[in-house]
Amino acid sequence: MSVLSPEFTIAALVSAGNSAAITSTYCLTLVEFRFSIRFTQNKSEAPWQHMNIYRTKKYQSALTVILLLLVTQLSANQKAIDLFNDGELTAAKLLFEQTKTKPVALAYLARIALRQDDLDTAKKLADKAVTQAPDTAIVQYSYGIIMGQVAQDASVFRAMGYAKKTLSGFTQAVSLEPDNIAYRQALMSYHLAAPGIVGGDKDIALQQATRIKSLDSKRGVLALISVYAVTEDKAAIRTLFSKLSPELINDPDILFRRGMYQQSLEAYPAAIQDFELSIEQAGEVTEFQASKFGALYQIGRTSVISKTQIQTGIDSLKKYMETAPELPGLPSKEWAEFRLANLIEANGGADEAILTYKRLSQSVSDKRLKKAIKAAL
Repeated sequence: MSVLSPEFTIAALVSAGNSAAITSTYCLTLVEFRFSIRFTQNKSEAPWQHMNIYRTKKYQSALTVILLLLVTQLSANQKAIDLFNDGELTAAKLLFEQTKTKPVALAYLARIALRQDDLDTAKKLADKAVTQAPDTAIVQYSYGIIMGQVAQDASVFRAMGYAKKTLSGFTQAVSLEPDNIAYRQALMSYHLAAPGIVGGDKDIALQQATRIKSLDSKRGVLALISVYAVTEDKAAIRTLFSKLSPELINDPDILFRRGMYQQSLEAYPAAIQDFELSIEQAGEVTEFQASKFGALYQIGRTSVISKTQIQTGIDSLKKYMETAPELPGLPSKEWAEFRLANLIEANGGADEAILTYKRLSQSVSDKRLKKAIKAAL
């Protein structure tokens, strides 16, 4: 039986962040250690077998302490990930910085920097993480996210290179963890949004959506809706909604997406009705809050587009600005304030709206919003 140095084995596994492997390998290593101490007569077979029993127990006790510290560290990393997923970026950052030399921590710190509009730092951290751990799915996924944002902010010629890096990150993440739906959704979204010159392919997007549906019915339906919306296959979307399973008919996320579909058809009263149903069905359930507040915002936006139900739109946007949490994918409060100003202007309050437009134009950094404000003035 080969005898490996315990600290070497554990250190190697910690660098990969595998707590289960650490625990099992640690136990097996100690078994090998005890076995060899008892039965090996030739000390040259294992250079550390000359230790007496007292020293062996001390060594094992020290390793136990090390193991506990490592498990604590891994628990802290999981806590940091949970905080990140809950939008608690400041607290998550503090925990990730405790292990900032590890690739996974670097990947999350990159995404935190991105959320905090520090794209240069995000890019540096993402590059470092993917160099250290190219075979780690979450690192590749995070790299894809960061490079996608860099591509959007780069010049036309440089954007193409970054776009291809985005595709590479998402593709490798899916290859490394084929059953991870978030990674497939990212890859699908890239193929829907990117032109063919940088690898965008609607057929591949449909393949990803179909695969997602085989993994999770609801998320598959949502993915297929996204594909059919981009490809403008409204008949296919209509068929999806008409064949929903009973457990999905009143699902807040599905109702929200149906509202968006109705909005695209200019069926504005039906859209607002679906958004209101989504809000009602979501209640205070955490997993539905993105759709709930997205629906609240879209009621206001639908009022702007349709120039109807103005007061309903005003009330919805005010509530959104007062109560909406900061969740990925939700419109910013600045966008909500801009839409509210649109409705106030439509309701006869042009002077008040213009003051809002001017104030926002001095403070916002969102390029699309700046363009919309300029058009409104």
